Amino acid sequence: MSESDSVYVFVHGAWQSGNSFDALIQQMKTKGMIAHALDLPGHGENTADFSKITLKTYIDYVISYVEKIESTENVVLVGHSMAGMVISEVAQRIKLKKLIYIAAFLPRSGDSLIKIAEQFNGEGLSRFMRFDIPNSRITLNKEGLESVLYNDCALPLWCKAMTTLQDQPVLPFNGKVTLGDQFNNTEKDYIVCLQDRAITPDAQRRLCEISNCNVLELDAGHEPMVSQPAELLLLINVD
Repeated sequence: MSESDSVYVFVHGAWQSGNSFDALIQQMKTKGMIAHALDLPGHGENTADFSKITLKTYIDYVISYVEKIESTENVVLVGHSMAGMVISEVAQRIKLKKLIYIAAFLPRSGDSLIKIAEQFNGEGLSRFMRFDIPNSRITLNKEGLESVLYNDCALPLWCKAMTTLQDQPVLPFNGKVTLGDQFNNTEKDYIVCLQDRAITPDAQRRLCEISNCNVLELDAGHEPMVSQPAELLLLINVD
């Protein structure tokens, strides 16, 4: 099967929605590539009750979305940041062509996002997070946040991107993934972002060590789909 047969499905990270991939997908479509970006439940236009959204909710939704495509074995599933948790279990449950992680959480079976994040020793976004447990959400204090999420973005880009950030359902952060042979045998690329201040490059490399990944590097911050979509596309399209 040639690379041109691939269907790319992008899964966004926490506090975001599918529109974070707009610039990247526009470039992909101009090259004749088939690309989709979804909104996870509770994100973007996919409204849902936060108290009922779990990691399983995310995983089930992505599976349902992907299975509407003619053949899941054509699908390259791409996960950014938090979505690494989601795409990993999706690959365990349905057969995919490939997984691509962009500065993403890459779990072992039984891991939760919170468990992995505890290994980062206070790095990244933790100081900006405000937990609202009664309302099942996590908000972000945006003061200074651009220096972590969008540190390699020009002013107009990060200003626009900051307006799209939303509250995050809290329960998916505690959900545990179940992985096995099908996930282990799925081809994986991991794009390490060398200027990342949300999940540092060292932390990303440590995550790669637990799984058999093809490790690629991009001189970008945590949101390369915003700051460097053309450069990111070159790595995504590696055959």
